[in-house]
Amino acid sequence: LITKRIDEAIALRNSMQLPSTMTSVYRLVNGEGDRLGGLMIDVIGNIVVVQSSALWVEYHSELIGSILEEQFNQNNSFPKKKIIWRKSESRLKQDGYTDQTLSENAVIETINESIEPLESPIHSNVSDDDDDVVVLENGVSYLCSPANDQKTGFYCDQRDTRMMIRALSSGRTVLDTYCYTGGFSLNAIIGGATQVTAVDSSQKALDALSANIALNTLNPDQVELLQGDAMAVMTSLHQQNRTFDIVICDPPKLAPSRAMLAKATNKYKKINTIAMKLVKPGGLLLSCTCSAAMTQALPPAGFEAMLVSAAKAAQREVSVLRSVGAGPDHPVLLSYPEGRYLTAALLFVT
Repeated sequence: LITKRIDEAIALRNSMQLPSTMTSVYRLVNGEGDRLGGLMIDVIGNIVVVQSSALWVEYHSELIGSILEEQFNQNNSFPKKKIIWRKSESRLKQDGYTDQTLSENAVIETINESIEPLESPIHSNVSDDDDDVVVLENGVSYLCSPANDQKTGFYCDQRDTRMMIRALSSGRTVLDTYCYTGGFSLNAIIGGATQVTAVDSSQKALDALSANIALNTLNPDQVELLQGDAMAVMTSLHQQNRTFDIVICDPPKLAPSRAMLAKATNKYKKINTIAMKLVKPGGLLLSCTCSAAMTQALPPAGFEAMLVSAAKAAQREVSVLRSVGAGPDHPVLLSYPEGRYLTAALLFVT
C-alpha cells in the first residue's frame, strides 16, 4: 500500500511537469493529501527531504527509503544522491515514539526537528559541503542547504504566487517583508520592479538573499536590505512617509493551534494594518498566512475577517483580487479539509 501511494504521488507530480528544466524543487508527497498522513517529502534539487510526524512512518523508514532510491535509480528525472530524514519529535511523542524506535543500522541521514533554525547535529558520512545545492523554481536559481535551513530548506508552496508577483512587478516599487531568502524579491526584480526593499529579522536570511541575487546575475543596487523585526521596520518606513506600489507580507506561522488563534489574529491585524498604510493608493498588498487555524476559521473569525478589521483600522478601502492556497503539488483531500493551511490574498488598496 505504501509503495502504491508513493508511486501515485510521483505520477501526479510528473503529470504537473515536476520536475522540469525550469523547476527542480517541489513537494513529492503531501501527507493526507496523498493519503499518506504523517509523511511529507520535498525534492530539493538532488536532495530529498523526508519529514516524519507519525509512528507508522518511522516503523517503515527503510521501506520508504528503498522506494525512493528505486525511483531515483529507474527514473532519469530523479538524479538524486541523498535522502535526509527529519523527525517531528513533538508529534511523534503523541504516537508513543521513543528514540529506540529507530534502527541502529538506518542508512538514511536523520535530523531531529528543533527550534528554527535547525541546530541538531547531523549524523552522516557526507560532508557539510555536499548539503548545499542550487535549485531552480520557474527559472530562478536559489542556493539551499536542506540540512541546515528552515523546514526542508525551501518553501515551495508559494511557487505560483511568486510567479504572480513577477508578472505584476514591472515598473513598480516593492516592499517584501518576512522575505527569508528572497523568493518574492527575486521574482519582483526579474519581473521588472524598479526597486525592491527586502525585510527580515535574520541576517543569515538576508545574506542568502544577497547570494541569490548574485547567483541570478541581478543588480544588487535594485534591492534595499533591511534587517529587523518586520513590524518595527514597517512602522519606521511609515514614519518616513514611504509608500510602495506592492507590499508583501508572508509572516511565519503565528497560530500553531486553534488555542492561539485569538492572539494570532490580533498580531495579523497589526501587521496588515501597517502594511496597508504603506501601500500607495491604487497599489497592491499580498497578505499571507500559513496558519491552518487561521485559514480554516469560519466567520466572524478567520483571515478575511481579520483583513476587514485591518482595513478599517488603516482607513483604507480594500478589494480582494485573488485568494489562493498552496500550489498544486500540495493536494488537499476533499474528505480532509484540515489539510488546508496556506492563504495568499492579493488585495487592491485605495
